[in-house]
Amino acid sequence: MLTAWLVLVTVSVLVHEAGHVAALRACGFHPGVSLNAFGGLTSTDERGRISPWQSIGVSLAGPAAAILLGITINSALIPIHGRQIVWFSAASWFVNVWWSLFNLLPIVPLDGGHITSELVEMASRRRGAAIGWLIAATAAICAAAWWFAGREHPYIVFSVLVLMIVTNSTAFAFTARERRQQDIRIAHERLLDGDEDRGLEPLLAVIWSEHGWLVSSEVYTTVAWALLYRQRFDELAALELARVHPDHRPLIDAAVRWYQGDLTSAMGLITESLATGSTDIPDNYFEYTFRRFGELERLERYAASLPPAAAAVVGERLTGRVEAALV
Repeated sequence: MLTAWLVLVTVSVLVHEAGHVAALRACGFHPGVSLNAFGGLTSTDERGRISPWQSIGVSLAGPAAAILLGITINSALIPIHGRQIVWFSAASWFVNVWWSLFNLLPIVPLDGGHITSELVEMASRRRGAAIGWLIAATAAICAAAWWFAGREHPYIVFSVLVLMIVTNSTAFAFTARERRQQDIRIAHERLLDGDEDRGLEPLLAVIWSEHGWLVSSEVYTTVAWALLYRQRFDELAALELARVHPDHRPLIDAAVRWYQGDLTSAMGLITESLATGSTDIPDNYFEYTFRRFGELERLERYAASLPPAAAAVVGERLTGRVEAALV
């Protein structure tokens, strides 16, 4: 029985996580799964943005896959009789269906909590009438839960409702600072989507204001790259490069040095970054830098003059970038 239980739980957890993986793959990611004492965790180190509705779909996919597994197992065991079969059928229903339904409770960090948090944040972003609908929906959920189970299990229902409100309230922007940070996140997402007017300009306005310290290193780095690609070098040079992510800072700094005419420092920054850093030069980097006559060839000669080991690494990571820019 113990062996069968362990196998059932392990398979159920894997199927649950496979649902999350399939949904994330559909969104263009390549996640991995790790198992732990509390179940499993699906995660990815890839950078990218996922919409709120996609996030809700990812959260729903895990419990949906487990529930489907439970229904499939129990349906297949209907014509089979025996004490052990009855036990396994009940265990499968408990693990796959009841656990999944519990996981859909609107409490963070359960999947249901992530779904509710996304809905709360969407209402917070839209504000106005959306907040009214959020309050009405929360009140309706609380009233329905109390109507169906509050009389028989008042403490359990009350605890669940309190946890629902408390754990999901963090997704709502209450204070002026939180609303400003939310506006920064929204502008950042728009910039990543290519909407410069509603993305880059609001972020620059915040950066140049007294609230500039609220802009994170990730957002600051995105702004720096956006200014580079739009060849707005005066504004790029005015940024505090110390706030750009360390992995990207040498390449941004090199572009500024190049624009200011300090070609030697620019070449040193690029080659050092390629020799020791983890960030590759973007394919279109040289479309905007090192385009003055003979500068790309000079960069290649500079890279070749480095110590052999560093020269090999830099040469390999430069391959194709310079040639494409020279065409």
